[in-house]
Amino acid sequence: MVYRKGRGSLTLQVSVVFEGNNSGARGLGPWLAHIAPRTARGAVTVAIVSDRQVKALNRAYRGIDTATAVLSCPAVERAQ
Repeated sequence: MVYRKGRGSLTLQVSVVFEGNNSGARGLGPWLAHIAPRTARGAVTVAIVSDRQVKALNRAYRGIDTATAVLSCPAVERAQ
C-alpha cells in the first residue's frame, strides 16, 4: 500500500510482512501519512517482520546473527 500526503511531496510506503495476525498494522500507513509534516520530502518504508526475518536481514546486511527490535538502513549509500 502506498499513501501520499500533500501534492506528491511525500510518499509513505508501508509494507506489512508478518507471520500471524497483522490486523493491528492496517492503520499504520494512514497514521504515518497523517502525522508527517506537510513540508516533508522523500520516502519512508516500514516493514513489520518476524524475529526470524529480521535476524536474516541483520545477518545479510549488517553481519549480525541476531534479531533486533529495530533495523534501519539508508536507501542510498552516502558519499564519505
